[in-house]
Amino acid sequence: MLDQPSLEEYLPESLYQRIGKNKVQVLEELRRFRSDWQRTQRMKAELSSDVTRELEEVDLDSIRVIRDAAVRATQLCDGDDGKGRADT
Repeated sequence: MLDQPSLEEYLPESLYQRIGKNKVQVLEELRRFRSDWQRTQRMKAELSSDVTRELEEVDLDSIRVIRDAAVRATQLCDGDDGKGRADT
């Protein structure tokens, strides 16, 4: 389980800088408009696209929590309980 309200919280400032954004400002804007679901989703989609274009394999260590959650979700979808045992 993730301990932050959004995935954007886990991205390092250096990644925000590479996409030309300021992490503090982006997070504040997301908080400010959280009651406007459509606007928030557009903002998150844009940020996600920007990050995807810049993300490199070496960045995975700086977003371990996201990486590990994605791996765990994949394991669960494959029927693996994460302890080397698959559901049968």
